[in-house]
Amino acid sequence: MTLIDVGSGSEESLEILETGLGDLGYSIKEVERIIITHAHLDHYGLGTTVTDFSSAKVYFHPYEKDRLLCRMDKYWKQNQNKICVFFDELDLPEEVLKHFQSLVAQYCDQALPFEARQVRDLSHRQKIPFDRFTLEVIHLPGHSPGHIALCDTKKRFIFSGDLLLIKSLPSPVIDLDWGSPWVQYKGMVAQLDSLKKLEALKVKQVFPGHWEPFDQAGYFISQYFKGAVKFQKEILSLVGREEKTIYELTRETYGGMSDMAMFNYLPEVFGTVSVLVSQGKVLSEVRGGKAFYRAV
Repeated sequence: MTLIDVGSGSEESLEILETGLGDLGYSIKEVERIIITHAHLDHYGLGTTVTDFSSAKVYFHPYEKDRLLCRMDKYWKQNQNKICVFFDELDLPEEVLKHFQSLVAQYCDQALPFEARQVRDLSHRQKIPFDRFTLEVIHLPGHSPGHIALCDTKKRFIFSGDLLLIKSLPSPVIDLDWGSPWVQYKGMVAQLDSLKKLEALKVKQVFPGHWEPFDQAGYFISQYFKGAVKFQKEILSLVGREEKTIYELTRETYGGMSDMAMFNYLPEVFGTVSVLVSQGKVLSEVRGGKAFYRAV
């Protein structure tokens, strides 16, 4: 009895999970395994509640371990200097940093950490046996450094986490981890590469982390690549020959909104600029604690 992700740590999520399991003739206490696709609170927040009710072990990629074994507010404090340095590089106003801190404080109780004795590491291409099929762990970073999907390579269906969704594709979240200084983690570059790997699997059916299952995965991936190329051209034209910061580029791309709302779009802009840098189309330079970008 396995759960792939468990929802956020709210009473509403618990009620929905209990109802859904009950409709299938099961209860939470019967859960034996929890597999976490990535360490975002809407995917793992209810996990400790489930392990309190059951003897379930928790499985995830080791790149997600630091966050899954630590409270969000404590994790923030441990990494605050690095976070602040990067926010300065992005040229973000201090109010945005304070807003980010308030979100951490607001949601930290919805994602309590697991205990080390409960958890197990998953590795790329590891096989997970079930009664009638086997799922293979596919490491597909981008939305987070340790993001995984679970694929039946024979029947060609996949539990895609947040890599591939029917209504939208999530931006790579600006992340602090990848077993090295976090600025080396290029989320959008990784996500594009992961989508190419997913495309090569030629899966028939997708069971995503949000919304309903769907087929025609190849079509949605191709549409995403078209959109990504179009957005890269748009950002490249905005960068131009003048030096600009990520904050300035995000403002020009999504003008007319508050700094708080603008912050939701910043990861996509930062990720796209990172792709352009990796392609040699944009140069970056850090001066006075701020990162400036210009077209080659």
